Amino acid sequence: MQCPKCNSGDAVKLSLVHAAGLSDIQTSSRGHAWALGTDGLLLGFGSSKAIGTSQTALSKQAAPPLKKRYRYVILAWLIGLAIGSWFILVIISPTTILESRAVSQMHWFAFVFSTVIALLLAVLWRFNHIILPRRRDCWNRSFMCCRCGEIFQLPSGQ
Repeated sequence: MQCPKCNSGDAVKLSLVHAAGLSDIQTSSRGHAWALGTDGLLLGFGSSKAIGTSQTALSKQAAPPLKKRYRYVILAWLIGLAIGSWFILVIISPTTILESRAVSQMHWFAFVFSTVIALLLAVLWRFNHIILPRRRDCWNRSFMCCRCGEIFQLPSGQ
């Protein structure tokens, strides 16, 4: 297969480029120290452990498309309802007795805000269940030229 930009035959599948740039890291270290202070000789001990993953910039560029998370939208909904209700009760109608107007405003705010959040959740669901599978399929057919770095795709029939 040839690169459409430089006509090089040196192309690698994008998933392989992504996997080659990932490294698991697991380190541990221990140490001790002696110090002479105003109170005399001091002794200190310490240790640390680290576990993680290292990723190259090329691997990030070749990463597969990811699912969108619902949890941030739901958290924003809860925080938004709390702040909006507080704003209506304390700032807009600062009376000691709840008026029916303030309660009505809170109900309208909660309804409109929840409707907007529900539409946003529907958009996220559509992305995760309709658009993401298409993008993953496109990513699975993609290659990267090792000579010029061009990312290109095979037609779906090949």
